[in-house]
Amino acid sequence: MLVLLFACSETPALSESNPPEGIGDSTPVDELPVLAEHVAAIEGQWSGAASPTPIGDVPFAIAFEADGGRVAGDTKQAGFAFAFSFEPDDKYGFRFTEMGKFGGFTQSHVLIPDEIATDRVRWIDVEDPDVLAVTTEVDGERLVMDAWVRGKRHATIDMNRL
Repeated sequence: MLVLLFACSETPALSESNPPEGIGDSTPVDELPVLAEHVAAIEGQWSGAASPTPIGDVPFAIAFEADGGRVAGDTKQAGFAFAFSFEPDDKYGFRFTEMGKFGGFTQSHVLIPDEIATDRVRWIDVEDPDVLAVTTEVDGERLVMDAWVRGKRHATIDMNRL
């Protein structure tokens, strides 16, 4: 999970939770097509490394598949399990859910778009945006997922399309 590589919060977000007051203005209508294009570009097979992480450099591979408007994948790697899902959302355009298991610990966070550009989206934790922020950058042949925990860079997953 990105968050295990990325964040260890005391209270994992629940996918059905609502954002705290002050967060959650819906995504502006004119940004919805850009967000949808960004998420669609994530589909495919990717391989690279997470570096640095709290446990050192970690080889990382994931295949994202599209199913309707949803784009999701999991690592299926020995020793840890990470699953990422970008799902359509009426209010935000998409929600990004990440879940991970590592060393007997399971954690999950739900993130919503905060800043949207064609090649880069910044996602923030729906429960507490100060805990976790993740940027996804995709340019066709490269996908970078960069996590910030409590304002400090935590891990970067840098992958190339296979």
